[in-house]
Order: sequence, then C-alpha cells, then structure tokens
Amino acid sequence: MGNQAYIEQLEQENLRLKQQLQLSDLHMKSGDSLDELRALVKERTLELELTNEELKISMDELSEKYAQLHSEIANRMKIMQQLEESEAKLRSFVANLEKMVEEKTHELLVAKEKAEEAAIQKSAFLANLSHEIRTPLNGIIGLLNILAEDPELPDSIQEYMEIINTNGEQLQRLINDILDSAKMDAGMMPIHNEPLCIEDLMHEMYLLFNNSLRTLGKSHISLERVNMNYGGAQFIETDPVRLRQILYNLLSNSVKFTENGFIRFGFRLLESEMLLEFFVEDTGVGIPENQLESIFQRFGQVKRSNANNYGGTGLGLPISQTLAQLMGGDMQVESTEGKGSKFIFTVAYTPCEV
Repeated sequence: MGNQAYIEQLEQENLRLKQQLQLSDLHMKSGDSLDELRALVKERTLELELTNEELKISMDELSEKYAQLHSEIANRMKIMQQLEESEAKLRSFVANLEKMVEEKTHELLVAKEKAEEAAIQKSAFLANLSHEIRTPLNGIIGLLNILAEDPELPDSIQEYMEIINTNGEQLQRLINDILDSAKMDAGMMPIHNEPLCIEDLMHEMYLLFNNSLRTLGKSHISLERVNMNYGGAQFIETDPVRLRQILYNLLSNSVKFTENGFIRFGFRLLESEMLLEFFVEDTGVGIPENQLESIFQRFGQVKRSNANNYGGTGLGLPISQTLAQLMGGDMQVESTEGKGSKFIFTVAYTPCEV
C-alpha cells in the first residue's frame, strides 16, 4: 500500500472517529452509557496507532529504497565518468597511433624509394660492368676460334685451346646472365620481334645439343625432338634471340642433370590463345616437391642430400621465366625427384610471311 493511500486512510479514520464522537454525543444525550463510548474510542485509537505504525514502516522502507537508488545512481555516474575518461585516453592513444603509423609509413616509402633507386643504380652498374667485361672476352674467344682453325697447331695446343674456349664460353654465359638479370631489375630488358622460322630454330637446337651430348660423353642419352603436328605458319613474329635463350637454358639443364634415359623437347600451337607452347622433358635427377617454387627465384638452387655439385649461378631459370612473361607467356614445371622434370613455357606470336 502506498504512502498516499495510508494518508488518505488516516484522514478517513479521523473523519470516521469525529463522526462517531458526534454520534456518541447524540447517544449520551439519548441516554447511552458512557462505558460503550469509551470502548469505542479505545478501539478507534488502537486502529489509528496500528495504521500509524504501518505508515512508519512503509516510510522506513521507502527511505531505505531511496538510499539504495541514490547509491546505485552514484555508482553509475562514477562508472560513466570512468568510461568517459577511458574513452578520452583511447582517443588520445588512437590519435598517437595514427600519427606514428603515418610517420612510419612515410619513412617506409622514403626507404622504399631509396632502395629502388639503389637497386636501379646497382643494376645499371652491373650492366655496364658486364658489358665492359664481355667486350674483351668476345675478342679473346673470337681469336681462339680463329687460332683453332690453324691446321699447323700441334694436337696438344689444340686441346689446350679447346679447354680455354670452353671455359671462356662458360664465363661468357655467366656474364650474359648477370647482364640480363641487371637489365630486368632496371626494367631495361626490351623484346624485339622479328620473323623467325620455328622449324629452323628447333632443328638448330637439336643439332647443338646432340653435339653437346657427344662432347660430354653422354651419347647414350636419347635426344628426341617430338613432332607435335604443328600446322601453323612457317614463319612467326617473335623475339628469336630470347626464345633461343630460353630453349638453350632449359636444354642445357637437362643435359647437365641427366645421366641416363632421354631428353625430349618440342612445341605445339595454342591457336585460340595465339600462343606457342614449348616443353623440355628429361629423365634426370628431378626436383623435390618442396623446392619447386624456389627454383624460379634469383640464385635459387636445388639443395640435394648427395655430394653431387652441378654448379651454376641459379639465374638461368628465373631469367627464362621472366623472358617468357615479357614475351606474353609464362613458365611452369612438373617434376618428381629421382625420375625427371618437365618444363613448359608459352610465348605469344604473330603469324607472318617472308
């Protein structure tokens, strides 16, 4: 029962008491006994005391609840104040963090630009250095080839000159790889398209590496040029120098890593995509599955558990893949360790007539 209801009840009881007192006066006048009137007053007084007690209890409960509510409101206000302070600190932290990120980003951009500039300068330096080394080396190799044609040279001298020539050609290929890698880093690797007889190129590769197998004492390895039923144009327009370079790198690797079995190479026309797809397959040592991706990284070489050291710089395959991409295609590999590898690459072409 609410406080207002108690007050109204109390007022009603007082009013009722007054009315009964008035009635009591009437009763006294009419001869009613005084004892009955006293009993009635006592009864009503007890009822009023009881009502007052209940009202006091209700007011105490209300005061207690008010105190609890006031305490809860104070606690909530304190929590809200703490939240506002935390939010202010968080905003300050976020602002500082954003400023730090902005500063670090700027520093990274500056560092990146400096690194790129340094890489370009390094690549330009290597390109110039490789060019300066290659020029006299070409002269030495050319002179050796001329001397080797002299029939009056003793056989021992001829043998020494062949060794010098072989090592000179290896050095020349190394320098060419460094030069190409530097050009690619500097974005200076141009592609020059011109007419090429694709059949002549494949025949040239066959003769070159068939002779290489004989020279290395690997004549027992079968070199197979697979006819892929090419029915396209006799001449195509592409970069013959770079296409020859890719095939040379892949076939050189097959000769290096194959001791028995076969080496196959060929191509086919993907007419709907205007692409030529080449492949070089061998039964060599193969590549572990967990190293298939690393072989296309600069200076990446297959780590083998045996003691065989095949040498090389780890530049040939990355350069070949990049060249294929610059020529509108790509390169991929399929390999099983101990069974062999198959490299597949594509290049864009345009049919032409000569």
